[in-house]
Amino acid sequence: MRCIIVDDEELQVSLCKMLIQEHTNLKLAGTFGSALEALKFIKSNQNIDLIFLDIMLPDISGFELLSLLKDSPQVILISSTTEYAIEAFDFDHVLDYLLKPIKKNRFLKAVDKAIGKRKVQMSIPKSFYVQSDKRLIKINPNDINYVEACGNYVFIHLEAQKIFTYCSLRKLIEKLDCENFVQTHRSYIININKIKDIEDNSVLIGNKVIPISRRFRKNVLNSIDVI
Repeated sequence: MRCIIVDDEELQVSLCKMLIQEHTNLKLAGTFGSALEALKFIKSNQNIDLIFLDIMLPDISGFELLSLLKDSPQVILISSTTEYAIEAFDFDHVLDYLLKPIKKNRFLKAVDKAIGKRKVQMSIPKSFYVQSDKRLIKINPNDINYVEACGNYVFIHLEAQKIFTYCSLRKLIEKLDCENFVQTHRSYIININKIKDIEDNSVLIGNKVIPISRRFRKNVLNSIDVI
């Protein structure tokens, strides 16, 4: 996770920096003694995952900084007092509140929360849009049963409807979560969570029997849990 430190106390910055450098899942992208400098950096760097943020800063407060961020990264607040602890959790992206000087065990516990939340966020499949006739239709990957290629077009089979769009199967695979989708045949991609059973060289999804070619059989079997 890429993170930054926003704190104007050099000793605390050095301590936090050392703890970050010791952690294998954290990478320090910068340190800032000013909230406004940090704000400018965050807005120009969309890949910041975590902010270690002091509340009392020389220009504007840490709380004011959070109010200016429309889509804030995750935040671990740092303060020398418990005075702001209740107010801190009025902000959705605040995960924890650490007292100065930062203790290693509390630091690790807070970072574990951030890592856990990021894993959950990354596991949620992102919706996308496809063009069908003159409409743009929103597709939630969880709703897909299977995808069937037909020349330069594909049919996306959902629970309640079938959507026809101009797209290659390869391009669609790139949009789908590789953990939940697998190609069974040159013309089919399936959602493994929708499988009813697998028999010989076919898989059953709903009432549809979908072929499994020799080329893709191993990948299909590796994608499911077999007791």
